[in-house]
Amino acid sequence: MRGTFQMVTDTATLCLYDLAALKHRAEDTSDWWSIPVDELAEVNAGHCLFLNLGADGVYEVEWSLEDVEEDSDPDRGTGKGVSSASSVWARLSGGGG
Repeated sequence: MRGTFQMVTDTATLCLYDLAALKHRAEDTSDWWSIPVDELAEVNAGHCLFLNLGADGVYEVEWSLEDVEEDSDPDRGTGKGVSSASSVWARLSGGGG
């Protein structure tokens, strides 16, 4: 699955998140993520990831979600322990105005 979207930021930040995992923040203050202890708790729990873009502006985001094979013990080299996983990537362009 692939897609693109445009986003605008005035905080020079892109946040990737699991909506269901952050459901408890719906009634929180709108800037909960700017409180370091709250941000760190959610990042450490794997609920979200904040990316510093370096500049405010309009960004074009190209993303992909692909199934990949992942070896749970790469040092073993036997091929055992291979499981299905998902890989997500995004490419950003724009910003700075």
